[in-house]
Amino acid sequence: PSGLPVVFYHGGLNSRAFEAAWDKTQDITAAAGVRLLALDRPGYGFSSFDAGRSGYSANGAELGELLAQVEGLGDGAGVAVLGYSSGGPNALAAAHNLAEAVEGKAPVTVVGMVSPDGPYTDMDSPRNFPHSMPITPEECGPAAEKMAEGLRHSYEAMSGRPDRHAMLMADLTEATRQGTKASAQDTLLERTAWDFKLEDVNPQLRVLLWQGEADEDVPPDVARHIESRLPNVEATFLEGESHSMIRRQWGAILPALVQAVADASKL
Repeated sequence: PSGLPVVFYHGGLNSRAFEAAWDKTQDITAAAGVRLLALDRPGYGFSSFDAGRSGYSANGAELGELLAQVEGLGDGAGVAVLGYSSGGPNALAAAHNLAEAVEGKAPVTVVGMVSPDGPYTDMDSPRNFPHSMPITPEECGPAAEKMAEGLRHSYEAMSGRPDRHAMLMADLTEATRQGTKASAQDTLLERTAWDFKLEDVNPQLRVLLWQGEADEDVPPDVARHIESRLPNVEATFLEGESHSMIRRQWGAILPALVQAVADASKL
């Protein structure tokens, strides 16, 4: 409870129940000196769906509400946000827009992005990316249903590990508590023009980015594109790591965030 507050933005078809390091999540998080706040993004779990959500920038106001309502947050001591997969652009936009809205000193100084989705429509087609862009709203619903069914099928491969299989299914159950409309909205935001530009992100925000070179879901080209456009970013590319690298790198990611916030407080 006394650790560095880190607000965690889960990926698509995940929820606040996502166990980043399986059954070691709690132990690793505590050992890193982190107070983790894992939220349900809009439309996932118990979080209200926002049918009028037209971009990522609304996340700044949502993060501001969280900082205001949770005791011990936003008091100037330093807060980090961390986004995984499709949570990456959500976390980045939240910190950027909050920073613009708060006069003087932003309470969020560091953003972590792990295997993040990128502004695909701004890129030349990333290699090995199996989706066409831009996507239409009509295509997003069926795409989300297909992704959810694909996850259920892939999770069955973990049935030989009952503990991990139970964690995966609990997370998916929470993610789809309201159906797949949040996932459809995620898909639309990812594969259409973003409502903010990477180069316009507040340069006072330090971004730490982690990407696996063997990621078959979001190609490394995407992270390199993000790295090339952000004003203040440190990217780490890991050979042999896949889209699920957060499971294996949780114990390295959290201490890096803690150190980055400590460094920012000295500036």
